[in-house]
Amino acid sequence: MVLLFIFCSLGRFAFMFAVLPVRPYFWRINGKHKITILSALCGSAVKNAFIRIRKEMMTEKTDSKKVLVLLGSPRKKGNSTTLAKKIIEGAEAAGATVEQIYLHGRDIAACQACYACQKPDSKGCAIDDDMQPIYQKLLDADAWVIASPVYWFSMSAQTKLFFDRCFALLAYKEGAFAGKRIAIAMSYGDADPFNSGCVNALRTFQDAFRYVGAKMVGMVYGSAEKPGEIKSNQTLMEAAEALGKKLAEC
Repeated sequence: MVLLFIFCSLGRFAFMFAVLPVRPYFWRINGKHKITILSALCGSAVKNAFIRIRKEMMTEKTDSKKVLVLLGSPRKKGNSTTLAKKIIEGAEAAGATVEQIYLHGRDIAACQACYACQKPDSKGCAIDDDMQPIYQKLLDADAWVIASPVYWFSMSAQTKLFFDRCFALLAYKEGAFAGKRIAIAMSYGDADPFNSGCVNALRTFQDAFRYVGAKMVGMVYGSAEKPGEIKSNQTLMEAAEALGKKLAEC
């Protein structure tokens, strides 16, 4: 064992000594050329080890879940956004790649009930606005997080506009919703989710995603009025972070 340790240490030293003069340039070299250089300098053992590590890194990168976060509050530091940020923390801690989209300020028109997206030869939604690039992001993501405050006993207008336009998603890919993992984050001003109307939005999400074959991984929601106030609910913050980890791992 001692001899093996000495051998490995000497091999590492020899490699570092050989590469040292060109170290700033070595890591910029194409992967195949790196392997050739390593083989010439250190022999096949180091070469094979490098190939194995490179394959593991590539596999790890490929297996990383993509999470798309749709933020439906007009306040970037609002309470539903704060909850979503905790979900993001959990997802990233579990190795997921996360992208956020603030819906407020986007040019997303209301569905015009033209049914162009439902025709047999449809190429997608007929409305050319900011929803078009979002469709592709929805398709590419493994999981979605939808965050919204409660406005007038349901989700915000920004969230509803986006959600209605998801009606056209199947025109871009058959079975587009199937297998998508969904998390919901909501905040409300009343003391409980029933009086506030939060349950109306939660039920809408549950029913819609069940209908299209998506998987509801979990929901976090809580009461808060002032922007960021929900941070004081430590139990809820922990639940949001745990939901993010679950979303990325399942």
